[in-house]
Amino acid sequence: MPIDPAELPVPAKIGPWVQPAQSITYDSRRVGPGIAFAALPGATTHGNAYLEDALERGAPFVLTDRAGPRAVQVAEPLTALKVWAEQRRLRLKEPIIAVTGSVGKTSAKHALSWGLQLPSPEGNLNTEVALACFLLGQDSGPLVLELGIDRVGEMDQLVDLVRPDLAAITAIGAAHLSGLGDLGGVAREKGKIFRGTRFGLVGPLARAWFPGRPSYGFGGGSWPASQLRFEAGRAHFLALGRAITVPSPSAALAEAALLAVVIASELRYDLGDVASRLAELPPLGGRQRILSGPLTLIDDCYNANPLSMQAALELLARLEGRKVAVLGDMLELGESSQALHLQVGCLASQAADLVFSVGDYRSQLSSRPARSLEELTAWLLQELREGDTVLFKASRAVGLERVLRAVQEKFLGSSEGV
Repeated sequence: MPIDPAELPVPAKIGPWVQPAQSITYDSRRVGPGIAFAALPGATTHGNAYLEDALERGAPFVLTDRAGPRAVQVAEPLTALKVWAEQRRLRLKEPIIAVTGSVGKTSAKHALSWGLQLPSPEGNLNTEVALACFLLGQDSGPLVLELGIDRVGEMDQLVDLVRPDLAAITAIGAAHLSGLGDLGGVAREKGKIFRGTRFGLVGPLARAWFPGRPSYGFGGGSWPASQLRFEAGRAHFLALGRAITVPSPSAALAEAALLAVVIASELRYDLGDVASRLAELPPLGGRQRILSGPLTLIDDCYNANPLSMQAALELLARLEGRKVAVLGDMLELGESSQALHLQVGCLASQAADLVFSVGDYRSQLSSRPARSLEELTAWLLQELREGDTVLFKASRAVGLERVLRAVQEKFLGSSEGV
């Protein structure tokens, strides 16, 4: 269904050259023919600074507070975008599946979208603005959405927009503590995803925070899976009477696949078809993606918190070869930052033969703290050897993918996809 500015549910002045769009974005770099641009306030720059660029790229219209031939002029573009998306959501009759969690939510969304063949936003587009843009581009469901929060009250806003019918919390852990306070605050805010849902469940790392809530997981829960094993670069398990395989030796990805099977069962999908698709689940860049060659690289650079660090180190420990962990800071942990980095450093020393680190908390993470990404890169290019298995893990702002790219180019001959 086209995004027609004539249906905008707030007062607007519509320019004479405005045309309906197929989708809308707040990133002018993604604009093109059929893709409209919403000029919104940003942390440092207002989207109005990119209006000309969006128009030159062929935007059928721009949503802005300024007048123009291809402008949809409104008093507050951000409010208009959200109200417009809320209206579109109410027209979608098929169920909306939403996932959240301190770790694993993007992998869960990915497994659900792929296994059930349902539309979902790319990557980790999980904010109110990103979800509003995605919803405006949809004319039917079901849909799979990821809801990400870092402050009190944000989940309420997301639920008001998305109105999920089915929801899952993958895990509760130390993430975004600077905005959510403590683990109790994380659980309280994440738990708001269940408001108004007809079916909701939690993963094993969230179960303790939601007693009585249906759960899934290996070795327990309302929907238990069993016989999890890893071989030949794959994970295998049994669930709901089906043998399930995912193409990675990752317990986290297996857990995401289990959630997909449970939701598929609830929606009465053919589980044989779902299992076949999960066996071909493509990797997600920056999330336990394994790159093989003379040495094995684990690309987990996208983000990090204590739970995801632990999961990545457990994966490293299961793989063959000399094990090397390359770690960087975990952000937004508030007053607990130093203690949590020390805990991760302890885990890393047990899981890996060598541990390198970079960032403000590098000394807490390893006994080989590099003062810069450049120094870290030089050390690794000198120290690594064929047969090693190397984990790269940090919060995205650290930029650890730059180090991974250099190692990949030297040992695997390419940095494609990093």
